[in-house]
Amino acid sequence: MIKTQTKVNEKEFEVFTTIQLPISIKVKGENYQEAFNKAMSQLDEYAIAQVYLTLMLNNGEIISPKVHNWETPDGIEAVFEEE
Repeated sequence: MIKTQTKVNEKEFEVFTTIQLPISIKVKGENYQEAFNKAMSQLDEYAIAQVYLTLMLNNGEIISPKVHNWETPDGIEAVFEEE
C-alpha cells in the first residue's frame, strides 16, 4: 500500500509565461510556392479555431498548458478573453 501525503495549505495557481515554437505542416502542391500559399491559408487567423499544446518534460511527465493567444505567420495575433 502506498501512502500519499497532501499538504493542507497548498493552493493552485495559474502561472502565465510565453514560449515560441516554430512549427511546420505538410502540404501538397505542384511547387513550393503553391504549397507555401496553401499552408499560409490553412494557418490564417480565421482558419484556426483553437490551439492545443502538449509538452513532455524531461522526466516523462505530460502537461497540456492552456493556450491563451497565438500569432499567425502574417503577424496577426489572436487573443481570447478568459471564459
